[in-house]
Amino acid sequence: MGSQLRRSSNSFPANIAEGWNNKHINIYLEGINRAQGELRETKQPLKMAFKKGYMEQTKYEDLINRVDQCGRMLKSFEKSLNSWKSKT
Repeated sequence: MGSQLRRSSNSFPANIAEGWNNKHINIYLEGINRAQGELRETKQPLKMAFKKGYMEQTKYEDLINRVDQCGRMLKSFEKSLNSWKSKT
């Protein structure tokens, strides 16, 4: 559970950086899409840790809210990139 959480939470920003380094909009969008998947994967070990009693409800809710906030920001960024892409 801990290793899955570390892997997915570290992979999320790495996918964004990897897409950015390619400097092609389609590859960048693929990186954003992979990052969104990693964020979704991050929620599962958090949910398991909470259900097993490894963390308090307030901590769990805070972490899930932060993951969701990152997801909303990524989705908004993805929409902006797609909008920019359609104009060029």
